[in-house]
Amino acid sequence: MADSKELCRTPGQEPFHRDGAKYVCSVCGQKYFTQDDVKNCFESHPEKEEATMV
Repeated sequence: MADSKELCRTPGQEPFHRDGAKYVCSVCGQKYFTQDDVKNCFESHPEKEEATMV
């Protein structure tokens, strides 16, 4: 059992949303002034593997 949870993006997830003039990473919530910076942050998070239903 892992003590820390890693933030992961999901397939099809929007990379960011706007908060006034800033871009907010949809995974971690970090705010950036440029779209390139927020996209780099989003891409730095690992993609969550889809769970299989048994």
